[in-house]
Amino acid sequence: METILLPDVGDFQEVEIVEMLVIEGDTVKADDPLLTLETEKAAMDLPSPVAGTIETLFVDKGSKVSEGDKICKISVTALEKQPIKKQQKGHVKRKILSNQVLSPNHYLKFKQKLHPNSR
Repeated sequence: METILLPDVGDFQEVEIVEMLVIEGDTVKADDPLLTLETEKAAMDLPSPVAGTIETLFVDKGSKVSEGDKICKISVTALEKQPIKKQQKGHVKRKILSNQVLSPNHYLKFKQKLHPNSR
């Protein structure tokens, strides 16, 4: 069993959970999103660092969490166990909010991620 903790999400404390993407009993793969957090600057999906079954959830939609808070317990699939070090700063996937303004360079990088074959 692995207890999943909220990693460092930057200079934010008390980040709100705006969406729960799993429930107890769900099976997840490593990197599957568990929940969506929202700060004043961005929404972020928190990926699972391991594959397995969600045994216990410690948080709900609307909860405010900080670095190190317990998120859930996952009964790890032995063959697919990933090292917990994946759950470090920078591993939280970020989504751009519709009201966020991007610099031209950031826009081009974002556009390339969305449409890798376009120029």
